[in-house]
Amino acid sequence: MYIEIVLTIYVILWAWGMYKPNTLRAYFKKKLKQTKIQIWELEFQRFQTKEAREELRLEYDRLKHKKEALIKQIEDEKKKGKMPEGDIKRLEDELVRIDVQIIKTEKGNEKADPEDPAYQQLNLEVFDKTISAYNVKLDEVRSLNILIKDYLKKEI
Repeated sequence: MYIEIVLTIYVILWAWGMYKPNTLRAYFKKKLKQTKIQIWELEFQRFQTKEAREELRLEYDRLKHKKEALIKQIEDEKKKGKMPEGDIKRLEDELVRIDVQIIKTEKGNEKADPEDPAYQQLNLEVFDKTISAYNVKLDEVRSLNILIKDYLKKEI
């Protein structure tokens, strides 16, 4: 008899909208866990991107130093005049090749068609844009996480 009365009261409260079942609370707790997992995944992806960018930056620095050394060597050989003209030309061609590699490292191949997969090369600008996109996405998910926490405290 007592159970029937309690169930009747719950049914009446639910019908009037005064009783919210725990499914709503469970739903938002599950959403909260999902946002935490999404934050962890985004932080890991951002870390991986930063590591790859650092490797590319080291390659970029190596090319810059190699270019500076090659320019100094060409100037020294032209002053001394001992090296044959063909060897100086070869060094200048090497300098042009290094310049092309440096530009590709900085900005990628700008003359290529953006739809071409070869255009999607790894370069510093792409890494910077990707990292900033991860930062924006992380901020969005963190703010969603805060909103869900506030909603759980106030409404449910």
